[in-house]
Amino acid sequence: MFDIIILLIAFALTSLVSGNNLPVCAGSIIASKMVSRKSGILLTILGYIAGLTGEGRFLSGSISPLLPHSYFLIIALFVISILIFIFAYFQKIPQSLSIIFTSAIIGMDLALSIAIDREFILKLFLFWFVIPLFSIFFSLFLMKFLYKLKPTKNIWASLKEIRIFSIAAAFLTAFTLGANTFGLLLVSISQYSYTFIAMILGIIFGSIFLNKQVLKRISNEIISIRSLNSVVSQASSFIFVELATLVGVPLSNTQIFVTSLYGTAFSYRYRLLIKKTMVSIIYSWVLLIVLSIAASFIFVLLLRHFIAI
Repeated sequence: MFDIIILLIAFALTSLVSGNNLPVCAGSIIASKMVSRKSGILLTILGYIAGLTGEGRFLSGSISPLLPHSYFLIIALFVISILIFIFAYFQKIPQSLSIIFTSAIIGMDLALSIAIDREFILKLFLFWFVIPLFSIFFSLFLMKFLYKLKPTKNIWASLKEIRIFSIAAAFLTAFTLGANTFGLLLVSISQYSYTFIAMILGIIFGSIFLNKQVLKRISNEIISIRSLNSVVSQASSFIFVELATLVGVPLSNTQIFVTSLYGTAFSYRYRLLIKKTMVSIIYSWVLLIVLSIAASFIFVLLLRHFIAI
């Protein structure tokens, strides 16, 4: 019975994450009509699945020791994450399962007085807060480098080249999200039967039906996205998230993409970015980290009064 409940919740959470993050992967190539909406969604689905299959268990060594060994607590982690994601979805906030889910785990460990590896926590917050800031400067440097490399009004004169780079960047971004974000979920529930199948179904469902709200914000409300902005931002996302995956740290594709996107905006003489949106997104990220830790911490304390855990 509990196995079925956990698989259903895993399906729902995977669906929400797939839809919430699809615009980060393929939003620009769909909005610019480089590919059709259906092709962009299919490309993202394939990237998700390839990353999950190829590198999905890379986070096992660092995350497994932190996970609770209780059906009730596993379900609680999923429920808390789903509720926060539903909130993020309706607020059009591009959010990350990696951060929400890991924060909830930390909150539970604190409530249960479980010793947490301080070195891992330090590395975790280094990647969460320092790497996004670093990605701003990295993407700014990369933009200026490309301008100097080919100092023409049109950075890539060939539309064919733009399309190839953009499609490749979209797939690689989806790949790293599948490896890191969905890999985190897979590691958390891999002991249950049919976990992989439930997650694949969730990826397909969420990518097709749950992407509209955040797609609008990424495409229209941050900056006026050009092809070069998108390629550089996605390249930054791929590099840093893949690095995090290799060292076993959950990291948000969404955060790196958005901060890199702002970095590319600083390279233009006329910076077409909306600061109000940036402040709102950063505030939401920090708030949801605190909310995830607090919600799981309080939930465990309350649960202890009714169930032996």
